[in-house]
Amino acid sequence: MSGKGFKCNSCSYALIIDDDVKKELWCPNCRATMAASDMEAPAEFLNYECGECKARFRAPGGTHAPYKCPRCNYTIPSKPKP
Repeated sequence: MSGKGFKCNSCSYALIIDDDVKKELWCPNCRATMAASDMEAPAEFLNYECGECKARFRAPGGTHAPYKCPRCNYTIPSKPKP
């Protein structure tokens, strides 16, 4: 899975989103806006897929797991897709 990196403009939460980004993304942690970043996904990032809009992205797991979808505000279930 490849993708483009983004970091939150407020809390520095990082994610990699795998589809084409055509509109603003919102931080899955604090809901601030996110900006493009040249970062690469750390090996410990987990795969997520939004149950509502089907956006696919990688983000930290555990205590930093995403709370909301960066695209549509859907609440992410606590268990990621493998």
